[in-house]
Amino acid sequence: MDKLYNDEISTAIQKTDSFIISYPYMISFFESRNKFTVEDLIVGVHAVYGWMPTMLDIYIDNVEEDLMRGVSILNKVKSKNINDEELKCLIHLINNSLVGTSKLLHFINPEKYSIWDSRVYSYFYEKKGYHYRVNNIENYKGFMDKLNEIKEDPRFPNFHSSVNN
Repeated sequence: MDKLYNDEISTAIQKTDSFIISYPYMISFFESRNKFTVEDLIVGVHAVYGWMPTMLDIYIDNVEEDLMRGVSILNKVKSKNINDEELKCLIHLINNSLVGTSKLLHFINPEKYSIWDSRVYSYFYEKKGYHYRVNNIENYKGFMDKLNEIKEDPRFPNFHSSVNN
């Protein structure tokens, strides 16, 4: 974990970067929703994919049933953890992508879910972020466990404050 804290000191953040500018607006959009609708699901996942170099496909077998199941899971995300089956359901719906799903989950509940992609994988696991590694639920859960450990580190409050600034 020393690497994380050392890298934070030497990493320059461009405050004009579109990701830095858009992040609080994305959080605000999802926070403003007390209960998600199909419209929020569709608009939200498209907004999240604006952060990605990949085109979005929404995989639906039964339009009403699949979308309502997705909405039900998103509403659960606001206050609770979801189980692996619910996560798999969202991954299937959202481009068969854990990366896109993690970003949506993060914007809905940033305290419980982290953004996950090949760069995050490579940094934390110090291995190449191949698709089969990044799209692996167990690797994502391991990363989330590691983040919980980081939050317990006495250096974390200063790190978190610096990142937020």
